[in-house]
Amino acid sequence: LISSMIGDPAERPLPDGLLVAGGVACGNRLLADPRVHRFIQHMVAAARPVGFLQPIFFPLVHLLSQNGITRPFWLQEKQKTADFMDIFVQQLQKQKDGVA
Repeated sequence: LISSMIGDPAERPLPDGLLVAGGVACGNRLLADPRVHRFIQHMVAAARPVGFLQPIFFPLVHLLSQNGITRPFWLQEKQKTADFMDIFVQQLQKQKDGVA
C-alpha cells in the first residue's frame, strides 16, 4: 500500500484491486494518513475493487463514507477469511474481464 502512494500518482498505475487488512493500531495509522484516503479515492474512481478485512474496516469505511466515498466496498463482516478472499478474488477477476 505504501509503495503505491510514493511519488506522483499520475506516473504509476493503480493495482487491479486493494485489500486492506490489519488490526486496531494499523487502522489508526491508516486513518491518520491522508495519502491512504486519496489512494482509496483513486481506486474507487477507477472502479477497482476495494476490500476490507476485520477489524480494520469499521473505522476506515466509516471515515471514508463521511468524506463522500459512497461506492460500496467489499467487507469481510462475519465471513471466514478464506470465504471472503474467494469472493474478493472472484470480483477481481470479473473486473479484469470487464464484467464488474
